[in-house]
Amino acid sequence: MLSLFDKTKIKNMELKNRFFRSATYEGRNTEDGHMTEEVYSIYEDLAKGGVGLIITGYTYITAGEHPSPKMMGVYDDSFIDEYKKLTQIIHSYGTKILLQIIYRGSIEKYLDELNNKNNTGKSLSKDFINNKVKNYVVDNFLAAAERAKKAGFDGIQIHDPHSSLDCYCKDKMVFEIYNSIREKSGDDFHISIKMNCGNLKEDRQAFENCKSLCIELDKLGIDSIEITGPNTGTRKDENFFKTEAAEISKEVDCALILVGGNRSQKSMTDILNSTNIQYFSLCRPLICEPDIITKFKNDYSYEPKCLMCSKCLSAKNRCVLR
Repeated sequence: MLSLFDKTKIKNMELKNRFFRSATYEGRNTEDGHMTEEVYSIYEDLAKGGVGLIITGYTYITAGEHPSPKMMGVYDDSFIDEYKKLTQIIHSYGTKILLQIIYRGSIEKYLDELNNKNNTGKSLSKDFINNKVKNYVVDNFLAAAERAKKAGFDGIQIHDPHSSLDCYCKDKMVFEIYNSIREKSGDDFHISIKMNCGNLKEDRQAFENCKSLCIELDKLGIDSIEITGPNTGTRKDENFFKTEAAEISKEVDCALILVGGNRSQKSMTDILNSTNIQYFSLCRPLICEPDIITKFKNDYSYEPKCLMCSKCLSAKNRCVLR
């Protein structure tokens, strides 16, 4: 019988258990995305608390363009040394860490820059614009991943739960992002992606699109896929997307991670032994109890203190019970 505390490997990355901390927005960096002592402390508490792998809060890759205030940044080389400090702290506890990188910049702003540079008086073609936008986004993802590797991260996670990468270019630029990072970083650098298995309309086609994209990324050699979905902040049940993740896990060989409503060891252990889902990401229970993994290890029946009230989402991830 498989255990949540099995030691496993994804390629050459050794993991001490099957628990991940899913990417969680802290909102406690500086205004321009740099680290603070408070953020270092948050991550050290997580590593000290026993989690096997940490995925950082989403991190923006282009200067001045970020969706949330005081989120992490990685848009130039000034971040490398402070992230080296972070990865060294995390690794000292035998925990691995991925930097989640995201592009949510303004396409319109970039298009304005393109048009301003166009002195011919002619309109730019759609194909020209698509290629320019695609190259701009891909290049910034690649630069961010290279900085992450220099800083000692075990890998990166591409943030694409709402298909933001395809909002303008419809040719699945995520494949080019993956390929460019893999070519530069090599096989030993972990590349993950977070995918949305549906939408608010809950139509089957949205799931089929997600599954197809996962299958294609798996063929390209992606190391792990984390499956999420809509309405994660309002649901009260457990293991929200286990059905969708289990179906996708049958189609791919890479590590499959389930996120959303993972609470009890029993439910996660049952999923582990009845599907091809291998890893489990937690968010709110770790906001409430950063040491919950150690508590799980010491007591199989331990019940999380987290009430799934989601008040932490409007309080910059501060739990009302702490």
